[in-house]
Amino acid sequence: MAFRALATLLAWSCLVVSTAAPAGAGETDPVDYEPPVNRPVSDPFREPETPFGPANRGLEYDTEPGDTIYAIGGGEVVFAGLVGGTRHITVLHPDGLRSSYSMVATIDALVGQRVVQGQAIATAGEWFHLGVRDGSTYLDPALLFNRVLEIPRLVDFEKTPRPSRWEQAGLFALSALEGWITWPSEASMQVLGGTPLGGVAHLYLEISRGAVLSGAVLGFIDWARNRLDCTAEGVPVPSPGRRKVVVLVGGLGSSGSEASVSEVDTRALGVADEDVLAFSYEGGRLPDTFGDDRGPAADSALGQIPATGYEPGDTTESIDESAAALAQLLAAAGAAAPDAEIHVVAHSLGGVVSMRALQLMAQNAPVGGTGVTSVVTLGSPLAGADAATALSLLRLSTNGRVVADIALDTLDLPDGPALGELAEGSPLLEGIGEPVEGVQVTSVAARFDPVVPATATRVSGVDTVTLPGTPSPVGSHSDLPGQATREIGLAQAGLGPSCSGVIDGFLDAVVPELISTTEDITGAVAAAGAARSGG
Repeated sequence: MAFRALATLLAWSCLVVSTAAPAGAGETDPVDYEPPVNRPVSDPFREPETPFGPANRGLEYDTEPGDTIYAIGGGEVVFAGLVGGTRHITVLHPDGLRSSYSMVATIDALVGQRVVQGQAIATAGEWFHLGVRDGSTYLDPALLFNRVLEIPRLVDFEKTPRPSRWEQAGLFALSALEGWITWPSEASMQVLGGTPLGGVAHLYLEISRGAVLSGAVLGFIDWARNRLDCTAEGVPVPSPGRRKVVVLVGGLGSSGSEASVSEVDTRALGVADEDVLAFSYEGGRLPDTFGDDRGPAADSALGQIPATGYEPGDTTESIDESAAALAQLLAAAGAAAPDAEIHVVAHSLGGVVSMRALQLMAQNAPVGGTGVTSVVTLGSPLAGADAATALSLLRLSTNGRVVADIALDTLDLPDGPALGELAEGSPLLEGIGEPVEGVQVTSVAARFDPVVPATATRVSGVDTVTLPGTPSPVGSHSDLPGQATREIGLAQAGLGPSCSGVIDGFLDAVVPELISTTEDITGAVAAAGAARSGG
Protein backbone atom coordinates (compact mmCIF):
# COMPACT_ATOMS: atom_id res chain seq x y z
CA MET A 1 0.00 0.00 0.00
CA ALA A 2 2.88 2.34 0.76
CA PHE A 3 4.24 1.83 -2.75
CA ARG A 4 0.87 2.60 -4.32
CA ALA A 5 0.51 5.73 -2.20
CA LEU A 6 3.92 6.81 -3.51
CA ALA A 7 2.82 5.93 -7.05
CA THR A 8 -0.23 8.15 -6.72
CA LEU A 9 1.95 10.99 -5.43
CA LEU A 10 4.26 10.55 -8.41
CA ALA A 11 1.28 10.70 -10.77
CA TRP A 12 0.16 14.00 -9.24
CA SER A 13 3.70 15.39 -9.44
CA CYS A 14 3.60 14.97 -13.21
CA LEU A 15 0.40 16.95 -13.60
CA VAL A 16 2.13 20.30 -13.17
CA VAL A 17 2.91 21.81 -16.54
CA SER A 18 5.47 24.57 -16.73
CA THR A 19 3.96 28.03 -17.25
CA ALA A 20 7.25 29.76 -17.91
CA ALA A 21 6.99 32.13 -20.84
CA PRO A 22 9.21 31.31 -23.82
CA ALA A 23 12.33 33.29 -24.54
CA GLY A 24 11.44 36.72 -25.80
CA ALA A 25 8.05 37.00 -24.09
CA GLY A 26 7.72 40.35 -22.41
CA GLU A 27 10.06 42.09 -24.88
CA THR A 28 8.67 44.95 -26.94
CA ASP A 29 11.56 45.40 -29.39
CA PRO A 30 10.15 45.44 -32.94
CA VAL A 31 11.33 42.88 -35.47
CA ASP A 32 11.75 43.39 -39.22
CA TYR A 33 10.32 40.64 -41.42
CA GLU A 34 10.77 39.74 -45.08
CA PRO A 35 8.92 37.20 -47.30
CA PRO A 36 10.19 33.60 -47.05
CA VAL A 37 10.44 33.01 -50.78
CA ASN A 38 10.62 35.05 -53.96
CA ARG A 39 7.38 33.72 -55.43
CA PRO A 40 3.88 35.16 -55.81
CA VAL A 41 1.15 34.47 -53.26
CA SER A 42 -1.42 32.04 -54.70
CA ASP A 43 -3.88 32.17 -51.79
CA PRO A 44 -3.92 35.15 -49.39
CA PHE A 45 -4.92 35.28 -45.73
CA ARG A 46 -8.67 34.82 -45.19
CA GLU A 47 -10.54 34.74 -41.87
CA PRO A 48 -13.31 32.11 -41.56
CA GLU A 49 -16.94 33.28 -41.39
CA THR A 50 -17.73 30.43 -38.95
CA PRO A 51 -15.46 28.54 -36.53
CA PHE A 52 -14.95 25.66 -38.97
CA GLY A 53 -15.75 27.54 -42.19
CA PRO A 54 -13.45 27.95 -45.22
CA ALA A 55 -10.43 30.10 -44.48
CA ASN A 56 -6.69 30.45 -44.94
CA ARG A 57 -4.86 31.46 -41.77
CA GLY A 58 -1.66 32.32 -43.58
CA LEU A 59 -0.19 32.72 -47.05
CA GLU A 60 0.11 30.02 -49.67
CA TYR A 61 2.88 30.62 -52.20
CA ASP A 62 3.08 29.47 -55.81
CA THR A 63 6.39 27.71 -55.32
CA GLU A 64 8.20 25.13 -57.40
CA PRO A 65 9.51 21.93 -55.80
CA GLY A 66 13.01 22.57 -54.53
CA ASP A 67 12.62 26.35 -54.01
CA THR A 68 14.63 27.56 -51.02
CA ILE A 69 12.57 28.72 -48.03
CA TYR A 70 14.10 31.46 -45.86
CA ALA A 71 13.36 32.51 -42.26
CA ILE A 72 11.20 35.64 -42.35
CA GLY A 73 12.97 36.96 -39.26
CA GLY A 74 15.58 36.03 -36.70
CA GLY A 75 14.72 33.73 -33.81
CA GLU A 76 14.94 30.23 -32.35
CA VAL A 77 13.69 27.07 -34.04
CA VAL A 78 11.23 25.53 -31.57
CA PHE A 79 9.85 22.76 -33.79
CA ALA A 80 11.16 20.93 -36.84
CA GLY A 81 9.63 17.64 -37.87
CA LEU A 82 6.64 15.65 -39.06
CA VAL A 83 3.03 16.41 -38.18
CA GLY A 84 0.36 14.25 -39.78
CA GLY A 85 2.83 13.01 -42.39
CA THR A 86 4.01 16.47 -43.56
CA ARG A 87 7.10 18.49 -42.58
CA HIS A 88 6.85 21.72 -40.62
CA ILE A 89 9.20 24.24 -38.98
CA THR A 90 8.29 26.81 -36.33
CA VAL A 91 10.49 29.77 -35.38
CA LEU A 92 9.95 31.80 -32.20
CA HIS A 93 10.94 35.44 -32.78
CA PRO A 94 12.19 37.93 -30.12
CA ASP A 95 8.87 39.83 -30.14
CA GLY A 96 6.99 36.63 -29.24
CA LEU A 97 5.51 35.94 -32.68
CA ARG A 98 5.84 32.45 -34.15
CA SER A 99 6.25 31.79 -37.86
CA SER A 100 5.41 28.34 -39.24
CA TYR A 101 6.68 26.96 -42.54
CA SER A 102 4.44 24.08 -43.59
CA MET A 103 4.34 21.33 -46.20
CA VAL A 104 8.07 21.68 -46.92
CA ALA A 105 10.02 18.93 -48.68
CA THR A 106 13.21 19.12 -46.62
CA ILE A 107 14.18 20.68 -43.30
CA ASP A 108 17.56 22.40 -42.93
CA ALA A 109 17.37 23.54 -39.30
CA LEU A 110 17.38 21.88 -35.88
CA VAL A 111 15.27 22.50 -32.79
CA GLY A 112 17.10 24.95 -30.53
CA GLN A 113 19.10 26.46 -33.41
CA ARG A 114 19.27 30.25 -33.69
CA VAL A 115 18.56 31.55 -37.19
CA VAL A 116 18.82 34.99 -38.73
CA GLN A 117 16.53 36.72 -41.18
CA GLY A 118 17.03 35.37 -44.68
CA GLN A 119 18.72 32.14 -43.56
CA ALA A 120 17.77 29.06 -45.60
CA ILE A 121 15.81 26.67 -43.38
CA ALA A 122 13.91 24.42 -45.83
CA THR A 123 13.01 23.63 -49.41
CA ALA A 124 9.52 23.71 -50.88
CA GLY A 125 7.54 20.65 -51.89
CA GLU A 126 4.50 20.61 -54.16
CA TRP A 127 3.19 23.64 -52.28
CA PHE A 128 4.19 25.85 -49.36
CA HIS A 129 2.27 27.62 -46.59
CA LEU A 130 3.44 30.34 -44.19
CA GLY A 131 1.59 31.05 -40.95
CA VAL A 132 2.21 33.60 -38.19
CA ARG A 133 0.71 33.45 -34.69
CA ASP A 134 0.59 35.81 -31.75
CA GLY A 135 -0.16 33.34 -28.96
CA SER A 136 -3.19 31.47 -30.33
CA THR A 137 -4.22 34.29 -32.71
CA TYR A 138 -3.35 33.90 -36.40
CA LEU A 139 -2.06 37.05 -38.11
CA ASP A 140 -1.87 37.99 -41.78
CA PRO A 141 1.86 37.56 -42.56
CA ALA A 142 1.61 40.11 -45.38
CA LEU A 143 1.14 42.85 -42.77
CA LEU A 144 4.60 42.10 -41.37
CA PHE A 145 6.61 42.54 -44.54
CA ASN A 146 8.43 45.77 -45.40
CA ARG A 147 7.22 47.44 -42.21
CA VAL A 148 7.66 47.29 -38.45
CA LEU A 149 4.70 45.89 -36.52
CA GLU A 150 4.79 46.60 -32.81
CA ILE A 151 2.70 44.26 -30.66
CA PRO A 152 2.52 44.84 -26.89
CA ARG A 153 3.66 41.73 -25.03
CA LEU A 154 1.90 40.91 -21.75
CA VAL A 155 1.84 37.21 -20.90
CA ASP A 156 2.44 34.57 -23.56
CA PHE A 157 -0.26 31.94 -23.13
CA GLU A 158 1.19 29.72 -25.83
CA LYS A 159 0.94 26.11 -24.70
CA THR A 160 3.62 23.57 -23.98
CA PRO A 161 7.18 24.82 -23.97
CA ARG A 162 9.63 21.95 -23.98
CA PRO A 163 9.30 19.80 -20.83
CA SER A 164 11.40 20.90 -17.87
CA ARG A 165 13.86 18.53 -16.20
CA TRP A 166 11.35 17.96 -13.41
CA GLU A 167 8.65 17.05 -15.91
CA GLN A 168 10.97 14.70 -17.76
CA ALA A 169 11.93 13.05 -14.45
CA GLY A 170 8.26 12.74 -13.53
CA LEU A 171 7.39 11.13 -16.85
CA PHE A 172 10.33 8.74 -16.49
CA ALA A 173 9.08 7.68 -13.05
CA LEU A 174 5.53 7.32 -14.35
CA SER A 175 6.69 5.24 -17.30
CA ALA A 176 8.40 2.85 -14.87
CA LEU A 177 5.21 2.76 -12.80
CA GLU A 178 3.16 2.06 -15.92
CA GLY A 179 5.37 -0.93 -16.69
CA TRP A 180 4.94 -2.27 -13.15
CA ILE A 181 1.16 -2.00 -13.39
CA THR A 182 0.76 -3.55 -16.83
CA TRP A 183 3.50 -6.19 -16.76
CA PRO A 184 1.59 -9.03 -15.00
CA SER A 185 -1.32 -8.86 -17.43
CA GLU A 186 0.95 -8.52 -20.47
CA ALA A 187 3.09 -11.43 -19.32
CA SER A 188 0.06 -13.65 -18.90
CA MET A 189 -1.19 -12.69 -22.35
CA GLN A 190 2.11 -13.75 -23.91
CA VAL A 191 1.51 -17.25 -22.56
CA LEU A 192 -2.27 -17.49 -22.56
CA GLY A 193 -3.35 -14.82 -25.05
CA GLY A 194 -6.09 -15.97 -27.39
CA THR A 195 -7.21 -18.83 -25.13
CA PRO A 196 -10.13 -18.92 -22.69
CA LEU A 197 -7.63 -19.16 -19.83
CA GLY A 198 -6.09 -15.92 -21.08
CA GLY A 199 -9.36 -14.13 -20.39
CA VAL A 200 -9.58 -15.69 -16.92
CA ALA A 201 -6.00 -14.68 -16.12
CA HIS A 202 -6.64 -11.16 -17.35
CA LEU A 203 -9.68 -10.75 -15.10
CA TYR A 204 -7.97 -12.28 -12.07
CA LEU A 205 -4.89 -10.10 -12.35
CA GLU A 206 -6.91 -6.93 -12.86
CA ILE A 207 -9.12 -7.59 -9.85
CA SER A 208 -6.36 -8.89 -7.55
CA ARG A 209 -4.05 -5.91 -8.07
CA GLY A 210 -6.82 -3.34 -7.53
CA ALA A 211 -7.82 -2.43 -11.07
CA VAL A 212 -9.53 0.83 -10.18
CA LEU A 213 -6.48 2.24 -8.41
CA SER A 214 -3.92 1.06 -10.95
CA GLY A 215 -6.16 1.98 -13.87
CA ALA A 216 -6.72 5.44 -12.43
CA VAL A 217 -2.96 5.95 -12.19
CA LEU A 218 -2.58 4.89 -15.82
CA GLY A 219 -5.33 7.33 -16.71
CA PHE A 220 -3.41 10.10 -15.01
CA ILE A 221 -0.29 9.13 -16.91
CA ASP A 222 -2.19 9.57 -20.19
CA TRP A 223 -3.57 12.89 -18.94
CA ALA A 224 -0.12 14.15 -17.95
CA ARG A 225 1.36 13.19 -21.30
CA ASN A 226 -1.49 14.90 -23.15
CA ARG A 227 -0.85 18.09 -21.17
CA LEU A 228 2.63 18.24 -22.71
CA ASP A 229 1.26 18.21 -26.25
CA CYS A 230 -2.36 19.35 -26.12
CA THR A 231 -4.21 22.15 -27.91
CA ALA A 232 -5.60 24.96 -25.79
CA GLU A 233 -9.38 25.26 -25.81
CA GLY A 234 -9.34 28.72 -27.37
CA VAL A 235 -7.19 27.68 -30.33
CA PRO A 236 -9.41 27.38 -33.43
CA VAL A 237 -9.19 24.35 -35.66
CA PRO A 238 -7.19 25.36 -38.75
CA SER A 239 -9.11 25.30 -41.99
CA PRO A 240 -7.98 22.70 -44.55
CA GLY A 241 -5.08 23.85 -46.68
CA ARG A 242 -5.67 21.05 -49.17
CA ARG A 243 -8.58 19.01 -50.40
CA LYS A 244 -9.65 16.35 -47.89
CA VAL A 245 -11.32 13.02 -48.57
CA VAL A 246 -12.93 11.47 -45.48
CA VAL A 247 -13.74 7.77 -45.24
CA LEU A 248 -16.36 6.90 -42.58
CA VAL A 249 -16.28 3.40 -41.05
CA GLY A 250 -19.28 2.11 -39.09
CA GLY A 251 -19.22 -0.05 -35.99
CA LEU A 252 -20.50 -3.43 -34.86
CA GLY A 253 -24.12 -3.97 -35.88
CA SER A 254 -24.22 -1.01 -38.27
CA SER A 255 -25.60 -1.30 -41.79
CA GLY A 256 -25.44 0.53 -45.08
CA SER A 257 -28.52 2.55 -44.13
CA GLU A 258 -27.89 3.16 -40.43
CA ALA A 259 -24.66 3.85 -38.53
CA SER A 260 -23.72 6.18 -35.69
CA VAL A 261 -20.61 7.31 -37.58
CA SER A 262 -22.90 9.06 -40.08
CA GLU A 263 -23.39 11.76 -37.40
CA VAL A 264 -19.84 13.03 -37.95
CA ASP A 265 -20.22 16.63 -39.21
CA THR A 266 -17.96 16.46 -42.25
CA ARG A 267 -19.18 19.85 -43.50
CA ALA A 268 -17.99 21.56 -40.31
CA LEU A 269 -14.62 19.90 -40.93
CA GLY A 270 -14.36 21.66 -44.28
CA VAL A 271 -14.95 18.53 -46.37
CA ALA A 272 -17.03 18.75 -49.54
CA ASP A 273 -20.03 16.38 -49.65
CA GLU A 274 -18.69 14.70 -52.78
CA ASP A 275 -15.45 13.89 -50.93
CA VAL A 276 -17.15 11.82 -48.22
CA LEU A 277 -17.00 8.04 -48.65
CA ALA A 278 -18.59 5.38 -46.44
CA PHE A 279 -16.93 1.98 -46.14
CA SER A 280 -19.01 -1.10 -46.92
CA TYR A 281 -18.20 -4.26 -44.95
CA GLU A 282 -19.07 -6.12 -48.16
CA GLY A 283 -16.18 -4.32 -49.88
CA GLY A 284 -15.77 -0.96 -51.60
CA ARG A 285 -17.89 2.04 -50.68
CA LEU A 286 -21.58 2.52 -50.03
CA PRO A 287 -23.69 3.71 -53.00
CA ASP A 288 -24.59 6.69 -50.80
CA THR A 289 -23.27 7.75 -47.40
CA PHE A 290 -25.64 5.94 -45.04
CA GLY A 291 -28.62 7.23 -46.97
CA ASP A 292 -27.89 10.97 -46.74
CA ASP A 293 -26.96 13.43 -49.47
CA ARG A 294 -23.19 13.08 -49.09
CA GLY A 295 -21.09 11.05 -51.45
CA PRO A 296 -19.25 11.34 -54.77
CA ALA A 297 -20.97 12.03 -58.05
CA ALA A 298 -21.33 8.97 -60.25
CA ASP A 299 -19.19 10.50 -62.99
CA SER A 300 -16.35 11.55 -60.66
CA ALA A 301 -13.15 9.61 -60.06
CA LEU A 302 -14.26 8.72 -56.53
CA GLY A 303 -17.66 7.75 -57.90
CA GLN A 304 -16.02 5.11 -60.08
CA ILE A 305 -14.97 3.11 -56.99
CA PRO A 306 -17.21 -0.01 -56.79
CA ALA A 307 -20.17 0.39 -54.44
CA THR A 308 -22.04 -2.24 -52.39
CA GLY A 309 -24.39 -2.23 -49.42
CA TYR A 310 -23.97 -4.25 -46.22
CA GLU A 311 -26.04 -5.70 -43.37
CA PRO A 312 -25.35 -5.89 -39.60
CA GLY A 313 -24.17 -9.50 -39.90
CA ASP A 314 -21.36 -8.44 -42.24
CA THR A 315 -19.74 -6.44 -39.42
CA THR A 316 -19.12 -9.60 -37.36
CA GLU A 317 -16.99 -11.32 -39.99
CA SER A 318 -13.25 -11.71 -39.43
CA ILE A 319 -11.65 -8.35 -38.60
CA ASP A 320 -8.70 -9.08 -40.88
CA GLU A 321 -11.09 -9.76 -43.75
CA SER A 322 -12.87 -6.44 -43.15
CA ALA A 323 -9.52 -4.66 -42.76
CA ALA A 324 -8.28 -5.99 -46.11
CA ALA A 325 -11.44 -4.65 -47.78
CA LEU A 326 -10.98 -1.24 -46.12
CA ALA A 327 -7.32 -1.13 -47.17
CA GLN A 328 -8.42 -1.65 -50.77
CA LEU A 329 -10.94 1.20 -50.48
CA LEU A 330 -8.33 3.57 -49.02
CA ALA A 331 -5.86 2.72 -51.78
CA ALA A 332 -8.56 3.29 -54.40
CA ALA A 333 -9.50 6.64 -52.83
CA GLY A 334 -5.87 7.73 -52.87
CA ALA A 335 -5.53 6.79 -56.53
CA ALA A 336 -8.79 8.56 -57.46
CA ALA A 337 -7.87 11.75 -55.57
CA PRO A 338 -4.05 12.06 -55.73
CA ASP A 339 -4.24 15.76 -54.83
CA ALA A 340 -6.13 15.12 -51.60
CA GLU A 341 -5.36 14.08 -48.04
CA ILE A 342 -7.10 10.84 -47.03
CA HIS A 343 -8.60 10.84 -43.53
CA VAL A 344 -10.41 7.99 -41.77
CA VAL A 345 -13.05 8.48 -39.07
CA ALA A 346 -14.24 5.22 -37.53
CA HIS A 347 -16.70 4.31 -34.78
CA SER A 348 -16.52 1.40 -32.32
CA LEU A 349 -15.44 -1.83 -34.10
CA GLY A 350 -14.64 0.30 -37.16
CA GLY A 351 -11.66 1.77 -35.30
CA VAL A 352 -10.11 -1.66 -34.81
CA VAL A 353 -10.77 -2.50 -38.46
CA SER A 354 -9.13 0.80 -39.50
CA MET A 355 -6.02 0.22 -37.41
CA ARG A 356 -5.62 -3.26 -38.86
CA ALA A 357 -6.11 -1.84 -42.36
CA LEU A 358 -3.29 0.63 -41.66
CA GLN A 359 -1.00 -2.22 -40.62
CA LEU A 360 -1.84 -4.18 -43.76
CA MET A 361 -1.19 -1.15 -45.96
CA ALA A 362 2.13 -0.44 -44.22
CA GLN A 363 3.25 -4.04 -44.77
CA ASN A 364 2.50 -3.80 -48.49
CA ALA A 365 3.87 -0.30 -48.95
CA PRO A 366 6.93 0.08 -46.68
CA VAL A 367 8.32 2.86 -48.90
CA GLY A 368 6.28 6.00 -49.50
CA GLY A 369 3.74 5.45 -46.75
CA THR A 370 0.13 4.35 -46.81
CA GLY A 371 -1.33 7.47 -48.40
CA VAL A 372 -3.49 8.00 -45.29
CA THR A 373 -2.97 11.25 -43.35
CA SER A 374 -4.97 10.60 -40.18
CA VAL A 375 -7.19 8.07 -38.44
CA VAL A 376 -9.61 9.08 -35.68
CA THR A 377 -11.27 6.26 -33.76
CA LEU A 378 -14.42 7.01 -31.75
CA GLY A 379 -15.24 4.72 -28.83
CA SER A 380 -13.15 1.91 -30.32
CA PRO A 381 -11.99 -1.05 -28.16
CA LEU A 382 -8.35 -0.94 -29.25
CA ALA A 383 -7.35 -2.66 -25.98
CA GLY A 384 -10.21 -5.17 -26.17
CA ALA A 385 -13.85 -5.07 -25.07
CA ASP A 386 -15.03 -6.18 -21.63
CA ALA A 387 -18.25 -7.53 -23.16
CA ALA A 388 -16.30 -9.62 -25.69
CA THR A 389 -14.15 -11.04 -22.87
CA ALA A 390 -17.27 -11.93 -20.87
CA LEU A 391 -18.76 -13.60 -23.96
CA SER A 392 -15.62 -15.71 -24.36
CA LEU A 393 -15.77 -16.73 -20.69
CA LEU A 394 -19.46 -17.68 -20.93
CA ARG A 395 -18.68 -19.97 -23.84
CA LEU A 396 -16.42 -22.09 -21.64
CA SER A 397 -19.52 -23.97 -20.40
CA THR A 398 -22.61 -25.46 -22.04
CA ASN A 399 -25.02 -23.32 -20.04
CA GLY A 400 -22.83 -20.30 -20.64
CA ARG A 401 -23.09 -20.78 -24.38
CA VAL A 402 -26.89 -20.76 -24.05
CA VAL A 403 -26.73 -17.52 -22.04
CA ALA A 404 -24.39 -15.97 -24.63
CA ASP A 405 -26.74 -16.87 -27.48
CA ILE A 406 -29.71 -15.38 -25.62
CA ALA A 407 -27.74 -12.18 -25.01
CA LEU A 408 -26.87 -11.87 -28.70
CA ASP A 409 -30.50 -12.49 -29.71
CA THR A 410 -31.69 -9.87 -27.24
CA LEU A 411 -29.27 -7.33 -28.70
CA ASP A 412 -30.28 -8.43 -32.23
CA LEU A 413 -26.59 -8.93 -32.98
CA PRO A 414 -25.42 -11.75 -35.26
CA ASP A 415 -22.62 -13.98 -34.04
CA GLY A 416 -19.30 -14.03 -35.86
CA PRO A 417 -15.50 -14.25 -35.55
CA ALA A 418 -15.13 -10.52 -34.77
CA LEU A 419 -16.77 -10.95 -31.37
CA GLY A 420 -14.05 -13.33 -30.18
CA GLU A 421 -11.29 -11.25 -31.78
CA LEU A 422 -12.31 -8.24 -29.68
CA ALA A 423 -11.72 -10.05 -26.37
CA GLU A 424 -8.97 -8.67 -24.16
CA GLY A 425 -5.71 -10.46 -24.85
CA SER A 426 -6.73 -11.43 -28.39
CA PRO A 427 -3.67 -11.94 -30.65
CA LEU A 428 -5.34 -9.73 -33.25
CA LEU A 429 -5.11 -6.74 -30.90
CA GLU A 430 -1.41 -7.23 -30.17
CA GLY A 431 0.50 -4.17 -31.33
CA ILE A 432 -2.67 -2.50 -32.64
CA GLY A 433 -1.30 0.93 -31.68
CA GLU A 434 2.12 0.59 -33.28
CA PRO A 435 2.84 3.83 -35.17
CA VAL A 436 2.55 3.88 -38.95
CA GLU A 437 4.86 6.40 -40.57
CA GLY A 438 3.12 9.58 -41.66
CA VAL A 439 -0.26 8.79 -40.06
CA GLN A 440 -1.67 10.79 -37.15
CA VAL A 441 -3.83 8.49 -34.97
CA THR A 442 -6.17 9.78 -32.26
CA SER A 443 -8.49 7.71 -30.08
CA VAL A 444 -11.55 9.56 -28.74
CA ALA A 445 -13.66 8.12 -25.91
CA ALA A 446 -16.70 9.11 -23.84
CA ARG A 447 -16.35 9.26 -20.06
CA PHE A 448 -19.60 7.42 -19.25
CA ASP A 449 -19.55 4.94 -22.12
CA PRO A 450 -20.48 1.46 -20.81
CA VAL A 451 -20.36 -0.17 -24.24
CA VAL A 452 -16.65 0.61 -24.73
CA PRO A 453 -15.25 2.16 -21.53
CA ALA A 454 -12.59 4.78 -22.13
CA THR A 455 -9.97 2.45 -20.62
CA ALA A 456 -10.49 0.11 -23.57
CA THR A 457 -9.70 2.88 -26.07
CA ARG A 458 -6.22 3.63 -24.69
CA VAL A 459 -3.22 1.84 -26.16
CA SER A 460 0.45 2.71 -26.36
CA GLY A 461 1.40 4.75 -29.41
CA VAL A 462 -1.98 6.45 -29.91
CA ASP A 463 -3.00 9.96 -28.82
CA THR A 464 -6.05 9.71 -26.56
CA VAL A 465 -8.75 12.12 -25.43
CA THR A 466 -11.85 11.53 -23.32
CA LEU A 467 -14.95 13.70 -23.73
CA PRO A 468 -17.62 14.18 -21.06
CA GLY A 469 -20.16 12.64 -23.45
CA THR A 470 -23.78 11.85 -22.69
CA PRO A 471 -24.23 10.33 -19.20
CA SER A 472 -26.61 7.63 -20.39
CA PRO A 473 -26.07 3.87 -20.83
CA VAL A 474 -26.51 3.91 -24.62
CA GLY A 475 -26.29 7.52 -25.76
CA SER A 476 -22.74 8.05 -24.56
CA HIS A 477 -21.52 5.50 -27.12
CA SER A 478 -23.83 6.16 -30.05
CA ASP A 479 -23.76 9.97 -29.67
CA LEU A 480 -19.97 10.23 -29.61
CA PRO A 481 -19.50 10.76 -33.39
CA GLY A 482 -21.70 13.85 -33.26
CA GLN A 483 -19.83 15.29 -30.27
CA ALA A 484 -16.25 14.85 -31.45
CA THR A 485 -16.09 17.40 -34.29
CA ARG A 486 -13.38 19.54 -32.69
CA GLU A 487 -11.17 16.55 -31.81
CA ILE A 488 -11.52 15.15 -35.33
CA GLY A 489 -10.60 18.54 -36.80
CA LEU A 490 -7.54 18.88 -34.55
CA ALA A 491 -6.33 15.40 -35.46
CA GLN A 492 -6.79 16.03 -39.17
CA ALA A 493 -4.77 19.24 -38.81
CA GLY A 494 -1.95 17.33 -37.07
CA LEU A 495 -2.55 18.99 -33.69
CA GLY A 496 -2.76 17.39 -30.26
CA PRO A 497 -6.10 16.75 -28.52
CA SER A 498 -7.83 19.53 -26.56
CA CYS A 499 -6.34 20.31 -23.16
CA SER A 500 -8.42 19.37 -20.12
CA GLY A 501 -8.21 20.47 -16.48
CA VAL A 502 -7.25 18.43 -13.45
CA ILE A 503 -10.87 17.76 -12.41
CA ASP A 504 -11.71 16.36 -15.85
CA GLY A 505 -8.46 14.40 -15.74
CA PHE A 506 -9.48 12.87 -12.41
CA LEU A 507 -12.98 11.95 -13.65
CA ASP A 508 -11.66 10.58 -16.94
CA ALA A 509 -9.23 8.36 -15.03
CA VAL A 510 -11.59 7.04 -12.36
CA VAL A 511 -15.08 6.81 -13.90
CA PRO A 512 -14.14 4.56 -16.87
CA GLU A 513 -12.16 2.30 -14.52
CA LEU A 514 -15.18 1.88 -12.25
CA ILE A 515 -17.31 0.99 -15.28
CA SER A 516 -14.74 -1.44 -16.69
CA THR A 517 -14.03 -3.19 -13.39
CA THR A 518 -17.76 -3.57 -12.70
CA GLU A 519 -18.20 -5.18 -16.11
CA ASP A 520 -15.19 -7.45 -15.56
CA ILE A 521 -16.54 -8.71 -12.24
CA THR A 522 -20.09 -9.10 -13.61
CA GLY A 523 -18.82 -11.11 -16.58
CA ALA A 524 -16.66 -13.33 -14.39
CA VAL A 525 -19.53 -13.98 -11.93
CA ALA A 526 -21.98 -14.73 -14.77
CA ALA A 527 -19.55 -17.17 -16.40
CA ALA A 528 -18.80 -18.90 -13.08
CA GLY A 529 -22.51 -19.14 -12.29
CA ALA A 530 -23.33 -20.66 -15.68
CA ALA A 531 -20.53 -23.20 -15.33
CA ARG A 532 -21.56 -24.18 -11.79
CA SER A 533 -25.21 -24.66 -12.76
CA GLY A 534 -24.55 -27.46 -15.17
CA GLY A 535 -21.28 -27.00 -17.04
